[in-house]
Amino acid sequence: MRIKRALKIIFSKIVRIFSLFYIVRYNILRVTGNKVFSGPFKGMKLLSSKNIPTKYLLGTYESELTSTIEELCTKSFDVIVDVGAAFGYYAIGFALRNPQSRIVAFEAKRIYHPLIRQAAQINNIEDRVDIQGLCEISSLSSSIFNSKRCLVLMDCEGGENILLDPFKIPGLKECYILVELHRITGVEITEIISKRFEDTHKITKILTKARTVADFPIKFEHPFLIRWFEGSVLESMNEHRHNSIGWFYLQPK
Repeated sequence: MRIKRALKIIFSKIVRIFSLFYIVRYNILRVTGNKVFSGPFKGMKLLSSKNIPTKYLLGTYESELTSTIEELCTKSFDVIVDVGAAFGYYAIGFALRNPQSRIVAFEAKRIYHPLIRQAAQINNIEDRVDIQGLCEISSLSSSIFNSKRCLVLMDCEGGENILLDPFKIPGLKECYILVELHRITGVEITEIISKRFEDTHKITKILTKARTVADFPIKFEHPFLIRWFEGSVLESMNEHRHNSIGWFYLQPK
């Protein structure tokens, strides 16, 4: 009997947690539709809000980078290279904010390519987005070659150790770079990247931070509800960044 009662209590708690989460998710979908609600890419259309994680819809995804992205969008880049584009959140967002720029979106998983293409189409910027597969030293070098002003965005799960090498790709010495750094067994990636670019770039480290209720951009009709739904509100912005050690923002000297 005790086991049955304990299981019943656990089950009821699980049901409550999931119920609260789906209530929060439903309201996020209702308010946002298929557009990013806040942040530097506010107004960007997403393909299907039902399948997009709420952190993208809310515009809180990687909000640590907001001020850096705003600064970069004033630089008038002629080429923006996104390495690890996934479904195109940054590729499309930067294309919208930088109408003068040509976008090169590298994504190794080709299943994402139609999604990037469709996202570009619904945001009316498909003529400026060049979608490519796995990024290698030769293809990255070619994409930034002869660029007067270039930005490289990189989130490739450890591939930064191979690709961000100005000795193999001299053009990187002139590029602005925003890269997410990942834990790599046996590799001190922060020291390696710092050493490679210390002579050519000013390097700023940006740390990850936990989301708080204050980060939630949608206001509840009744403010007291935020307390009731606090756990689900935080989960709607959770990025589960277990392998990330933050970002480097590299500005050419």
